[in-house]
Amino acid sequence: DIYNSHHVLTGKFSDPSFFSPHVPGFDIYNALTGVAVDPQGNCYVSHQADTGGGEVVEFPGCKPANRGKVLGGPHPWSPGKAQFDQAGNLFISDYSFGGYYRNEYIAVYAPPYDKPATKTFPLYGPPIACPLSTDQKHVYCANYINGTVDVYTYPVGRYIYSFNNGLQT
Repeated sequence: DIYNSHHVLTGKFSDPSFFSPHVPGFDIYNALTGVAVDPQGNCYVSHQADTGGGEVVEFPGCKPANRGKVLGGPHPWSPGKAQFDQAGNLFISDYSFGGYYRNEYIAVYAPPYDKPATKTFPLYGPPIACPLSTDQKHVYCANYINGTVDVYTYPVGRYIYSFNNGLQT
């Protein structure tokens, strides 16, 4: 739902990819995981579904629409909120689990975000959110397994340290 500054509903962002097919005997699980706005005023909605991963969908001009543009590059499993660096690159955190297999990382995509990631770097645990610092030199990832905030350099992606300071998982 889209609201104006007076808290009045003005429209909706929707896309068929937000509604995964219902597999008989399984619950449908769809989650919108983040909304971001790029410097040009376009909106990006990241979402996940238990039936096959997630996507990042662009809504040009942040105008209400029943269909957005599913980006061709990012195909995350459990995406976080999309973000943009000063160069206009989109970066997004992601993780997947399968038995003992775990894969947590940040992927960086160059405009127009329709090709594979130009860079990825691994994370120490599954992220809830990974905001970029104001000076764009660090990424701070909330690690929900360890109950820590893990700090990485950006854009290199080198792990620096973690802190907890009373946080809980």
